[in-house]
Amino acid sequence: MEKGVEVLSITTDEAAELIGVSARTVRRACERGEIQAVKVQGRWRVIREALLNQFGAPEDR
Repeated sequence: MEKGVEVLSITTDEAAELIGVSARTVRRACERGEIQAVKVQGRWRVIREALLNQFGAPEDR
C-alpha cells in the first residue's frame, strides 16, 4: 500500500485478525448490525475506523 493512503474498509478476514476472532464471527456480527459494515458485491466490508473505535486500536501495528 502506498504511504499516505488511508484504508476506509477492510475484509472480514482482516477485521477478524485485528480484533482476535474468527472471520465467521465478524460476518455474523455484520449481519446482526453489531459491527458497522456494508456489503459490496455480496461480500462484507467492515468500516475500519468504526471497528477500531468499537474494539480499540491494536498495539504496535
